[in-house]
Amino acid sequence: MEDAITFIASPDRSKHKDAAAIEEPDDTAIDIQLPLLSRTFSAVLPPLCFSETIENASVRQNHNLAFLLWVLNSDPKNVDLSLRFCECSAPFQIFKTCFGSVNNTNYETFLQIRSLSEWSAAVPRYQVAIFPQILQTTKLDHFKTERLLVQYTQQFVKILESYQHGGPGECATFLSVNVSRLLQCYVNDTIYDIFYKWRQWNRIMGHLVKFSPFSQLVARFWDEYMVFQIDGSLLEFTTKLNRHPVDRIKPMKNLRSKNPALPQIRYGIWLDSIQGILLLSNTLTTELMDAVPSLGLTLRAGSTEAGVKKLLIFVNCCLMECITHELHYCA
Repeated sequence: MEDAITFIASPDRSKHKDAAAIEEPDDTAIDIQLPLLSRTFSAVLPPLCFSETIENASVRQNHNLAFLLWVLNSDPKNVDLSLRFCECSAPFQIFKTCFGSVNNTNYETFLQIRSLSEWSAAVPRYQVAIFPQILQTTKLDHFKTERLLVQYTQQFVKILESYQHGGPGECATFLSVNVSRLLQCYVNDTIYDIFYKWRQWNRIMGHLVKFSPFSQLVARFWDEYMVFQIDGSLLEFTTKLNRHPVDRIKPMKNLRSKNPALPQIRYGIWLDSIQGILLLSNTLTTELMDAVPSLGLTLRAGSTEAGVKKLLIFVNCCLMECITHELHYCA
């Protein structure tokens, strides 16, 4: 078995010299027509029949966390997680939201969701694109993001397939090293793409916005929004995830204002490379509650593509949580 995968050659985005370049002021104007910023989906999600099955009242009453649980745990026949790309009708809705109330940021607003059944169906069926609209085809594309995301998806699948077919000892190292590296690169490149579009969109709209380095946004993602742990104890993992914002030693500042930017939902990924278990977990920073398991996956069996889809939409929802809070505009 290979010791490591052949890494994806991203379009110069993870390289230090190019990362620095985007952080320099650039006043180049781009003359394009932007689509209307409007909501593209009006159905009530998650469906009431699913919400009623959530026992934890705090989780049930938090719209975005309930939505995430619905996406992760629904029967694939009812919720089809799609890898398709298209030109969405409201790709920049997430940016518009940054100029409004941060409390009105529903994840489904930023995703491409289609109904696959009649409205009168007893159990409605939906197709949910795992990549947010801002990462779909837009008129501000510059880095061939669609091709890059397809490559990332294929590499995640390749890692899990190699893990399933290899021996326990060498597979554990293979899994932990490659998932860790690939996940960090994925977050880096997707934030880079979103940050580039954020700068261009604001200039086109005529907003006078001070731009912080994109590297600061990446650091904030890992410091405040996502806990990623390989092996170690489950108790250690949940302790990190349950860390309340008031426990921080240094007050963190929003990239857009002097006010603290705190996520409402924190995300956690725990990978047991020996047993082949991937645990996705969440907690609410607005509630005194312990972390709740959102999904558990056995990596030794089952569809690798299905597992990758759920991992990616979990990470993408965390990206949306981070973007809407960190880029939130305060007058």
